[in-house]
Amino acid sequence: MSRRTELLRSLWRRAAGRTADGASRPTAAFLRRRMLVLPALAVVALALCAAAYSDVHSRTERLRDRSAPALVDLAQARTSLELAQDQAELRLQKARQAGLVELGEKYRTLLTEATQSLHRAAQSRALRKAQEQELRVVSGLVVAYADKIAWADRHRTTPLLRDAGVDYAAEMLGDGGAADSADAKSKAKEAKAKAADKAKTQSTSKTKSTGKAGAAKAKAGAEVESSQEPTAILERLTELEAQLRDGNSDLAAWSPLTLAAAAAAALAAALFAVAVAGTLDFLRHRLRLISVQLAAGAAPVLLVPVLLAVGGTEEHQAQQRVHREVAALEKVAADGRAPRAIETAESRATTLMRDSHAEGWSLTAGIALPAAAVGALGCGVTLFVYSRPYPAARALRKYADA
Repeated sequence: MSRRTELLRSLWRRAAGRTADGASRPTAAFLRRRMLVLPALAVVALALCAAAYSDVHSRTERLRDRSAPALVDLAQARTSLELAQDQAELRLQKARQAGLVELGEKYRTLLTEATQSLHRAAQSRALRKAQEQELRVVSGLVVAYADKIAWADRHRTTPLLRDAGVDYAAEMLGDGGAADSADAKSKAKEAKAKAADKAKTQSTSKTKSTGKAGAAKAKAGAEVESSQEPTAILERLTELEAQLRDGNSDLAAWSPLTLAAAAAAALAAALFAVAVAGTLDFLRHRLRLISVQLAAGAAPVLLVPVLLAVGGTEEHQAQQRVHREVAALEKVAADGRAPRAIETAESRATTLMRDSHAEGWSLTAGIALPAAAVGALGCGVTLFVYSRPYPAARALRKYADA
């Protein structure tokens, strides 16, 4: 007989109130212990289930109401600004009648959409303090960019001033400088890596002068990296989008709290199920009683972990799909199809969240958990009623002495 089999048999004997030689334990003591053990195990299992599901549901709400809409708004602002710049260049530089016509309503509409999108992203509560500050900087730069385009439009009859204004606005926006920015970032990373390698190599030396040189190299690498921080509007927006995508990825992943609480809840529920089965077996053999009341009280306690596991898994799958949907906005180019692509992604994300029935599962949890707690209390009350005809051992000794 294997050690595992012996351990399982020992666990079942304890659950069923039997000793190692197969004899039953005293009825009064067994029932009074189970009167406390069963509700305690049930409460622990239910509390852990509630903690695990609450963490998943809170992530669903944050992703649905904050993070995903904020990422959509940032993508909308980025593409609208690029399209506005294209429209400004078309009306003021590239058109046959450049300098003879105003910017037009299309440019103003695109700029208004970008401004409103930035405002919605700032009000979404999805950003950290540093990100909110960065977004305020971007909003200020957009105002300065709009002023420069307006200045170029006022001087549209003077080619030199008009072109200078449009080119300066394009430099502020960062339009057309993506490749240069990527090269700069790549060079900065290479310089940082080289500086770090040199610092690590020289730090192993025992001489004081070598240690100072390594520190200087590391400091130089940090200065190179800090000098390459994004400054243009589109670069700042792209960086904010990347940070939000990373945050959404964390929201859509299983958190350590959820996994730990779910594992502990499964263990507590399994122990509760074994204890209930053992108690029912004890009542059937010792009292010749099939306790429907005990089984009915234990049923909701055992059903709740299954329900919340199904609901939490469905919400988690919706989180991952929504994350992939909004993360794909990174690839949306600033062309005539951009507004439609962003609107489609937003609609799909909303549909995915709606199909996960998050609110329905939350309502189910709000009803099932109290019902299961009542069932756990019913288990204790049932065993208390069964134990009343059997006085405790101390009371028996008192009566015998009398």
